[in-house]
Amino acid sequence: MNFCASCGARLGTGRTGRFCTRCGAPVPGASPATSAGAPPAADPGSTSRYPLFADEVVEPADWAPPPAAGESRTARRPVLWLGALVLALLTAVATGVWLTSDDDETPVAATGAEDPGGSDGPDPSPSEPPRADDVSGTARVSGPRPLPPGRDLAGRRVGYALANMVDGDPATAFRTAGDASGKPLTFTLPEPAVIREVGLINGYAKSDSARGRTVDWYPLNRRITRVQWIFDDGSTVTQDLRMGTDLQTVAVEGVRTRSVGLRILTVSPPGTGPLRKNVTAISEVLLRASS
Repeated sequence: MNFCASCGARLGTGRTGRFCTRCGAPVPGASPATSAGAPPAADPGSTSRYPLFADEVVEPADWAPPPAAGESRTARRPVLWLGALVLALLTAVATGVWLTSDDDETPVAATGAEDPGGSDGPDPSPSEPPRADDVSGTARVSGPRPLPPGRDLAGRRVGYALANMVDGDPATAFRTAGDASGKPLTFTLPEPAVIREVGLINGYAKSDSARGRTVDWYPLNRRITRVQWIFDDGSTVTQDLRMGTDLQTVAVEGVRTRSVGLRILTVSPPGTGPLRKNVTAISEVLLRASS
C-alpha cells in the first residue's frame, strides 16, 4: 500500500495512481501522463485540491436547476386566478351600485360631476312668470350637497343644483339624497331687504313625457312637510306644508335681513312604485321684499 508523500493520503492504482486524489500531487514512480490536460503538481503548502474528473466538480451551494417550462406556467396560475376573481368582484360591486342608484330619474346611469345648473335640454314643463318683489333670484344659495346629474325620460341631462330653487322655473329642482330633516339652507342677498313673505314648492314639481310615457315626479320623491324660516335678528317663522305642486307661502312681519335661513324640519316617506326615489326635493323658493 502506497501513501502520498505530500499529504499522507492512501494512493490509488491505475489511472488514478498517477496523482494523489486528495491534494493532486504527482506520485513518484507513476507512469507519466499521456494527456496534455494532466493537472499541474500541487504546491506542498497549499490546501486546494485539483478535481481530476468532470464528475468531481461541485456546483455552488445556492445553484439549482432552472424550472421546466410547464412548472413556470403552473406557478403563475394561482396569481392569474386571483386576479380574475378580484376583477369579477369589483365588476359585481360596480354593477350593484349602478342598479341601486337614486341619482337618476330613469334607469339611465347618471354621468359627470355635480351639475352647477339645470337641464341641458328644453323642459316640457312651463316656467312661472316672474313674481313681483321676489328677491330670491339675487340670492347666493348654500346647503346640503345636491345629487349628481341624471337623465330624464327623453335622455336629456338634468342637474339638481341649489341654484335651481331660485331660477323661477318650478320644473327644475334642488334634490338631495335621503331624508333631509334637520338640514339647513341659507339664501344670502347682495344687500339687506325687508322681507314680507316667504314660501316654497315643497317637492319635485315636474312631469315629463317621452315615447308615449308620462311620469309625475312629485309623488315619487320625498316632499317637505314642515320648515322653519330664520332671519338675521334671530326671529323665526314656522310653516306647515300640504301635498301639492303650487307655491305655498307664509307672511312675515317686515323683517330686515340680508340672509334667510331655511331649516327642513320634517319630510314625507318616498313614493311608491318602481320609480320611487329616496330623495328630498325643493323646486322653488320665494323671498318677497317690500318695494
